[in-house]
Amino acid sequence: MFEPKQLVLAKIKGFPDWPAIIVPIESIPAKLSSSRYQRQIDAYLKNDVCVKFYFDDQYSWTKLTNLKPLSLDMVEAFLLQDHGGRRKKRIVEAFEKVKEVPVDEFLKWGSWGEPKPVVEDAEDVFEDGLDNKGGRKRKNNNGSKQTGKGKGKGKGKDKDKDQDKDLGRENKRRRSGRATKVTEETSTPEFTEEEQIVDDEDVEYQLVLAKIKGFPEWPAIIVPIESIPAKLSSSRYQRQIDAYLKNDVCVKFYFDDQYSWTKLTNLKPLSLDMVEAFVLQDHGGRRKKRIVEAFEKVKEVPVDEFLKWGSWGEPKPVVEDAEDVFEDGLDNKGGRKRKNNNGSKQTGKGKGKGKGKDKDKDQDKDLGRETKRRRSGRATKVTEETSTPEFTEEEQIVDDEDVEY
Repeated sequence: MFEPKQLVLAKIKGFPDWPAIIVPIESIPAKLSSSRYQRQIDAYLKNDVCVKFYFDDQYSWTKLTNLKPLSLDMVEAFLLQDHGGRRKKRIVEAFEKVKEVPVDEFLKWGSWGEPKPVVEDAEDVFEDGLDNKGGRKRKNNNGSKQTGKGKGKGKGKDKDKDQDKDLGRENKRRRSGRATKVTEETSTPEFTEEEQIVDDEDVEYQLVLAKIKGFPEWPAIIVPIESIPAKLSSSRYQRQIDAYLKNDVCVKFYFDDQYSWTKLTNLKPLSLDMVEAFVLQDHGGRRKKRIVEAFEKVKEVPVDEFLKWGSWGEPKPVVEDAEDVFEDGLDNKGGRKRKNNNGSKQTGKGKGKGKGKDKDKDQDKDLGRETKRRRSGRATKVTEETSTPEFTEEEQIVDDEDVEY
């Protein structure tokens, strides 16, 4: 019944049913296709799938039993319901994105579609200084100057009002939204007063410590304006784009790969020597904290690779068909039968050459640490109390036969 790129409602514990797309196995992010998720990859399309949620563009592994089929007619019916008056809830916006964004475009770019081209140098469009009436001077395409308060042709004035309304709604969302990043209580490198000023000349690609209210200072990279995600370069962020590198910048955080707009005054320069010194400190014994892992990613992942792929680097090729590597069934000792490259079978409990056994132990330890993180981590997605399409009992059963493509 299900196949990759199919529209579904996915149920994650603690959240309402949310519109999502089943991600083809070759498109799963490197972070969710590492060795710690080997069990899910082996059971892909049999018991587990990876989904990508609309609106917030988050990925998650889930069981097939947590999915329900979703059609465009159901989406349309959901949007016709009343969901709390004029103020739209996030889940309503998620359903709207299902209608607006094609599946392939959503999988590649996210809910806001392909990024629109951004002017490389903001100074080519906006000049510093004010006119006599206090309006900002703006360059037209022909090179002449037009003030922000002047009346233009067409619907320019109405467009500015619409952008201000969008910004107002975004600010309300920020006030009402809960903080989603896990706060780690740990020390970060200290800086002198002089070091806390970020140099504007070569600010793009600069390694920094970024301070977001409610969270510790976190290692991040200043994102070039042409690489800012479409979600953060829409009209609602026009003010930040206009003030880019003058007052505001967009940063990408290590480890969780989240983007955020922030002021230049919230940044501190960070060098690799400072990173090395921080990692050498004691941070709570054997169990590493997330911020320590974030600093380690600064050392491990090159900047260009981090900006393009994230903290886990370029995705490694995934075996297309898990049955080519693992066969169903157990050997006499209860071990899993595994195919070698020469076609012979080797049990999971047997002794192999080299360090294969140690590698399996390391993977089990990684899985154990990941399980502990999940138990200790707090839910980060905003829960919206609203109704979702109802399904019959038959529709909630997933057929495994044609689940991929």
